[in-house]
Amino acid sequence: MTTSSLFSVDLASITQVQQLSYILQAYLPQSIVVLGSLHHGDIDATYLNKHRSLHIWTTFPLPCLDPESRPNLFSVIALSHFNDNQFRYFCSAEASPNALATADEESHVQNTITTFMHSLSARNSILDGVVIDSLFKNGPELPAETIVFGAVHDKWISSFYPFTVKSNICVKYIRTPNPTSTSDEKRWDALAEGTEWIINELREGDIDLIRSRATFPRSHDYILSRQPYSVCIRRREGDASPVAWQLVISDGALAMLHVETEFRRRGLARLCLAALEKKLGEKYRTNDSSKAELYPFKRWEHLDVVLGNEKSSGLVASTNGWKEGWRCHWIHLSSNSTPSNSI
Repeated sequence: MTTSSLFSVDLASITQVQQLSYILQAYLPQSIVVLGSLHHGDIDATYLNKHRSLHIWTTFPLPCLDPESRPNLFSVIALSHFNDNQFRYFCSAEASPNALATADEESHVQNTITTFMHSLSARNSILDGVVIDSLFKNGPELPAETIVFGAVHDKWISSFYPFTVKSNICVKYIRTPNPTSTSDEKRWDALAEGTEWIINELREGDIDLIRSRATFPRSHDYILSRQPYSVCIRRREGDASPVAWQLVISDGALAMLHVETEFRRRGLARLCLAALEKKLGEKYRTNDSSKAELYPFKRWEHLDVVLGNEKSSGLVASTNGWKEGWRCHWIHLSSNSTPSNSI
């Protein structure tokens, strides 16, 4: 198997971070999973340097003397230690209008993943700084040394297949950017005025409850770090415990939407979604015209719904601005495995 070259991005370099962000902007919305990871739910690149939790590799070197000179076909892999040691993947061919990948595109993706998996097995120097032992997931259906790639575009499922042991299919929903809100509109935390509900952020005292309701395990510190990117609905009278909530995970996706059982069918899921969208719009509003058309100031929102979850997909599809994008896969990969028949 032919392999590809991989280059580590220096996230302490403002030049490299800005160049990669500029390159990925041109491929929105398909590039959102990596672009969102790059910005890590924040604006300032020094946030990345501070936390040292993100690693990114490209199939072309940075910095570029001319960012426009990059190859037309390229890949980017992101790893977040902070986000449960998950990987994200983007290939420039995802933005192609063609529904199916060409042979060259499939070969490029498989070569890229092969190179990365072999580098992982060999503990190659390209992975310097990565806490490798923390990457591996364990479970009854998973062999040792299995890693997770999230939200991989449907085009690449066959290219990932040689290393795939398990795959869950989701539908990626995308919300196109809205114009900047005007100052006389209600703030996000006032959307429930005149009702029995109050909207605010998650609090540290809520975290045990949030974790107990999560489909996928999340640490206390992780939930706490997403507090500025969360909304929480509480009753105006009586117990102030959360009855519904949602937050933005560190790849920029809206996630963990939950309504407590006894409070369902009251429109709280839709209210959470609207409040979080509006909060993000307010947080990233800018008067700098040079930034106004760039992510994260121009917000492309995204979220994944498990294929077949008609209740959730119906909610999102019927909410203003949200559209079905493409199928994506949450894939468990192992360099020591044979392909699974359960994909």
